[in-house]
Amino acid sequence: MNDLDGALEQLQDIHVPAPVSFWPLAPGWWLLTVALLGLLVVVFFWVHHRHRRAVRKQVWSEFYRLQQSYAQNRDSQSYAMGVSILLRRAAMVQHTRQQVAALTGERWLQFLDRENSHKEFVNGVGACLVEAPYRRTQDIDVKALGALVRNWLQENL
Repeated sequence: MNDLDGALEQLQDIHVPAPVSFWPLAPGWWLLTVALLGLLVVVFFWVHHRHRRAVRKQVWSEFYRLQQSYAQNRDSQSYAMGVSILLRRAAMVQHTRQQVAALTGERWLQFLDRENSHKEFVNGVGACLVEAPYRRTQDIDVKALGALVRNWLQENL
């Protein structure tokens, strides 16, 4: 037993390996991270697209409601006021509220012309949008105004 006692005395304690480090990540974790980030990007764009589509649908339904209301009532003043409000709401969807909400009069019409290829708001049929809420007897070419607004909405939504 003497040899056994000597052999036991020569044994050293068990060395525990260092704990597994969190960093660097294993390749599987990198793949999972990339896949999750990709999924987040896809979901973000999907939600953004659905929101824009819902807004577009709402704006167009409001435009057609204004058209039908004018066809029934033949009130060009309320049509022009409704169209002006609709354009402002649609513009605030595309641009920041600070850019659009404070625009009035000539600056509002200039903004609409900048965003439209036809440029008929300042010097055309769209100029009635500034005076329509305040003038009772105003001759408005509703058909031309409707075409201009339809064009603006198509280009900006």
